[in-house]
Amino acid sequence: MRIFLLGALFIVIGFLSLQSYRLIGQYRKTQREYDEILKKMAPLAVDNAALQANLKALEEGYGAERELHNAGYAAEGEKMFIIIPKANLKNN
Repeated sequence: MRIFLLGALFIVIGFLSLQSYRLIGQYRKTQREYDEILKKMAPLAVDNAALQANLKALEEGYGAERELHNAGYAAEGEKMFIIIPKANLKNN
Protein backbone atom coordinates (compact mmCIF):
# COMPACT_ATOMS: atom_id res chain seq x y z
CA MET A 1 0.00 0.00 0.00
CA ARG A 2 2.84 2.38 0.86
CA ILE A 3 4.53 1.71 -2.45
CA PHE A 4 1.30 2.52 -4.28
CA LEU A 5 0.90 5.82 -2.38
CA LEU A 6 4.55 6.69 -2.92
CA GLY A 7 4.24 5.96 -6.65
CA ALA A 8 1.07 8.06 -6.89
CA LEU A 9 2.83 10.89 -5.04
CA PHE A 10 5.74 10.79 -7.50
CA ILE A 11 3.33 10.82 -10.42
CA VAL A 12 1.48 13.85 -9.01
CA ILE A 13 4.75 15.67 -8.30
CA GLY A 14 6.01 14.86 -11.80
CA PHE A 15 2.78 16.10 -13.36
CA LEU A 16 2.87 19.34 -11.34
CA SER A 17 6.52 19.87 -12.24
CA LEU A 18 5.76 19.42 -15.93
CA GLN A 19 2.88 21.88 -15.75
CA SER A 20 5.05 24.40 -13.90
CA TYR A 21 7.75 24.05 -16.56
CA ARG A 22 5.18 24.69 -19.31
CA LEU A 23 3.75 27.73 -17.49
CA ILE A 24 7.22 29.20 -17.03
CA GLY A 25 7.90 28.70 -20.75
CA GLN A 26 4.65 30.44 -21.66
CA TYR A 27 5.45 33.29 -19.25
CA ARG A 28 8.88 33.83 -20.82
CA LYS A 29 7.40 33.79 -24.34
CA THR A 30 4.72 36.27 -23.33
CA GLN A 31 7.32 38.49 -21.66
CA ARG A 32 9.44 38.53 -24.84
CA GLU A 33 6.40 39.47 -26.93
CA TYR A 34 5.51 42.21 -24.43
CA ASP A 35 9.04 43.61 -24.59
CA GLU A 36 8.93 43.64 -28.41
CA ILE A 37 5.63 45.51 -28.34
CA LEU A 38 7.08 48.08 -25.94
CA LYS A 39 10.05 48.60 -28.28
CA LYS A 40 7.66 49.21 -31.17
CA MET A 41 5.56 51.59 -29.10
CA ALA A 42 8.43 53.86 -27.98
CA PRO A 43 8.80 55.73 -31.31
CA LEU A 44 5.02 55.92 -31.59
CA ALA A 45 4.83 57.62 -28.20
CA VAL A 46 7.35 60.23 -29.37
CA ASP A 47 5.37 60.81 -32.57
CA ASN A 48 2.17 61.05 -30.57
CA ALA A 49 3.67 63.69 -28.27
CA ALA A 50 4.81 65.75 -31.26
CA LEU A 51 1.40 65.47 -32.91
CA GLN A 52 -0.32 66.47 -29.66
CA ALA A 53 1.93 69.54 -29.41
CA ASN A 54 1.14 70.48 -33.04
CA LEU A 55 -2.57 70.01 -32.43
CA LYS A 56 -2.44 72.21 -29.35
CA ALA A 57 -0.56 74.89 -31.29
CA LEU A 58 -3.10 74.79 -34.10
CA GLU A 59 -6.01 74.96 -31.66
CA GLU A 60 -4.48 77.99 -29.94
CA GLY A 61 -4.02 79.77 -33.26
CA TYR A 62 -0.30 80.47 -33.42
CA GLY A 63 0.40 77.13 -35.11
CA ALA A 64 -1.79 77.99 -38.09
CA GLU A 65 0.40 80.95 -39.03
CA ARG A 66 3.52 78.80 -38.77
CA GLU A 67 1.98 76.14 -41.02
CA LEU A 68 0.99 78.75 -43.60
CA HIS A 69 4.55 80.11 -43.62
CA ASN A 70 5.87 76.57 -44.10
CA ALA A 71 3.48 76.15 -47.06
CA GLY A 72 4.86 79.31 -48.72
CA TYR A 73 2.25 81.90 -47.76
CA ALA A 74 3.16 85.33 -46.41
CA ALA A 75 1.20 87.58 -44.10
CA GLU A 76 -0.12 90.88 -45.38
CA GLY A 77 2.74 93.35 -45.63
CA GLU A 78 5.47 90.70 -45.50
CA LYS A 79 7.96 90.39 -48.33
CA MET A 80 8.78 86.95 -49.61
CA PHE A 81 11.95 85.89 -51.32
CA ILE A 82 11.91 82.81 -53.48
CA ILE A 83 15.30 81.25 -53.91
CA ILE A 84 15.68 79.08 -56.99
CA PRO A 85 18.69 76.79 -57.01
CA LYS A 86 21.10 77.45 -59.88
CA ALA A 87 20.73 73.89 -61.17
CA ASN A 88 17.04 74.55 -61.92
CA LEU A 89 17.70 77.62 -64.08
CA LYS A 90 17.79 77.11 -67.86
CA ASN A 91 20.55 78.74 -69.88
CA ASN A 92 19.05 80.60 -72.81
